[in-house]
Amino acid sequence: MLFRSEQSRFLGIVYRSSERLQRLVGDLLFVARLDASGLQLHLEDGVRLDEVVTDSIESSSALARSKDIDLTFVCNEPKGVAVRGDKERLAQVTANLLSNALKFTPSGGKVEARVFIDGEDGVLEIEDTGIGIPEAEQERLFSRFFRSSRSEEHTSELPSPMY
Repeated sequence: MLFRSEQSRFLGIVYRSSERLQRLVGDLLFVARLDASGLQLHLEDGVRLDEVVTDSIESSSALARSKDIDLTFVCNEPKGVAVRGDKERLAQVTANLLSNALKFTPSGGKVEARVFIDGEDGVLEIEDTGIGIPEAEQERLFSRFFRSSRSEEHTSELPSPMY
């Protein structure tokens, strides 16, 4: 017979795994829509990039804590950073960048997101102390399904997910 704490732990594992699979299916559907009709953006003025990043940081903070990674956000713009963009796609990109940074940063490392204004542009930077991408492979970074040789080595060292 399982105790409540064990049941809760197992339910947590099942829940996290189902969320991960749901995101994966969503990503695959998104790629299929891209192939079928191209990227459809819903541009609007005044999208607060700093708020989009803050939401992603909050969503990623539990993972960062569990891996003992210092996750920080810096925005020194008193009025925030408003851009013309698709809020949903900006959130997706930010979440993916943070997810990768956390995935490939070892315990005790640091991930920092920065939002600032450069001339007329709003800028998002994410810097981490992770494994990095070899310079020779960086030109392939935006190829579909590209994974660097370092990420392949790193993921082979990770324990298999529990389903």
